[in-house]
Amino acid sequence: MDDLNSKATDDQQNTTKTKITNKATEWLQSTIHLSQMNKEKSITHLRAVDKGGNRRLLTTKFFTRCHTA
Repeated sequence: MDDLNSKATDDQQNTTKTKITNKATEWLQSTIHLSQMNKEKSITHLRAVDKGGNRRLLTTKFFTRCHTA
C-alpha cells in the first residue's frame, strides 16, 4: 500500500511540475511573440518615416529647381 501512495505522490508532483513548465513555456512564447510584433512595428514605422523623409526631400529639390531657374 505504501508503494501505491508513494507512486501517487510522485505522479502528483510530476503533474504539478508539468503544469508549471507548460505555464512557463506559454509565457515565454507569448513574450517572444510580443517582441516580434514590436520589432515588426518599429520596422514598419522606420519605413514610413524613411518614405516620408525621402518624399519631403524630393519635393524640396523639385521646388528649389523649378523656382530658382
